[in-house]
Amino acid sequence: SCFAANMSIKQNAIDCMHEFHLAAKMVTESFYVDDGLFGAGSVEEAIELRKEMQELFSREGFLLCKWNSTSKLVLESIEHHLKDVQERFYFSDISQLKSFQLHGFIDASEDVYAAVVYIRSQDTDGNIGISLVIAKSCVSPIKRMSIPRLELCGAQLLHYFKGIFNLKLSSIFAWTNTNIVLNWLQGSSRRFKVFVGNRVSSIFDRIPADRWAHVQGTDNPADAPSRGLFPSELVSHELWWNGPPWLRKPESEWPHDFIPSIKTLEEESHITLY
Repeated sequence: SCFAANMSIKQNAIDCMHEFHLAAKMVTESFYVDDGLFGAGSVEEAIELRKEMQELFSREGFLLCKWNSTSKLVLESIEHHLKDVQERFYFSDISQLKSFQLHGFIDASEDVYAAVVYIRSQDTDGNIGISLVIAKSCVSPIKRMSIPRLELCGAQLLHYFKGIFNLKLSSIFAWTNTNIVLNWLQGSSRRFKVFVGNRVSSIFDRIPADRWAHVQGTDNPADAPSRGLFPSELVSHELWWNGPPWLRKPESEWPHDFIPSIKTLEEESHITLY
């Protein structure tokens, strides 16, 4: 949210006020979300301010890009890779990667449902990399819903995420630790009532039934946002940042759990013939 972005940037400036007084003052007064507009009394002061601001943000892992100025000298002082954001900046070795897999995980609690997406890449030497690329959690509706229904809403988040990726993916895998949801996603959407049927149908548009699989709850990174973590816990949460350990192994060593057939009569639509 805009509030969270503003608060993060300004708190970083306050924390570094003693070391970067001028830059911190500009951040607290001249930034809105991630855009800043500020000036200086001379070219030299502007160059120094920019460098100080770059250092201020880099302390917390923020990278300031897309700089612009009315002064040619100020622009010339900016490192080339900071003037604009290029896709190759993020994937400098992309030419060495031969495959990209998308792995999505979903989970839900009574209060929150969530989805987390990782990209599993493999280079020409067989080295495997795992990158957390997007995650989202949503507060459950005021009207109470069953956990399987909430997880189905999480599956819909994966459906939306799939639509925003421009990478040429080798394959897609979707994981949940709820057998009821897996059973819903293995059958025809027509046999279910409206809520489940509509969502199953839309999910199948981008993630087919054969792409869904079962994962143990202890290996599901979406458990973290669905149940909540303190910031101090999140920093060292290996499962969240890197996904389950078996993702770095060959596909033959991934979990292939048997999915039992579960009857969910309350969600099935019944037709009466006369």
